[in-house]
Amino acid sequence: MRKEGGREGGGESSEPDVATAIDVVLTENNNSANLEVRVRKMKARKWHSCLYPGCSFSTRVKGRLGQHQLVHMGLRPHTCPVCERAFRQKSNLDVHLNMHFKARPVKCRYCDRAFNSYGERLRWANLREALKL
Repeated sequence: MRKEGGREGGGESSEPDVATAIDVVLTENNNSANLEVRVRKMKARKWHSCLYPGCSFSTRVKGRLGQHQLVHMGLRPHTCPVCERAFRQKSNLDVHLNMHFKARPVKCRYCDRAFNSYGERLRWANLREALKL
């Protein structure tokens, strides 16, 4: 089963999935052969797959695979200079720093409200729509 960005499904090809059938047969016999077939299958479809044993993460965006591999390595390379909390992605650190410095760089298009992240603004936009403001 494919995952992209932590979600299952999506991006299914119209090609018959013979490699998946081979995968299932080889899983019972030899895990290293299973891994090789899985890698060949993903490369043929231009998918980038995590090679960590037991992980089924795959993505079409190579950079996301690099971000995902930080999970297996246990690395959080971006550290807050104020509270020393660590993050895997710099964008998460940036949003966190907005909290410390009370920065609200994201503005609402329809009112004077300001937010510290795009996610927060999206939640506000959905609430505005629900309340018909």
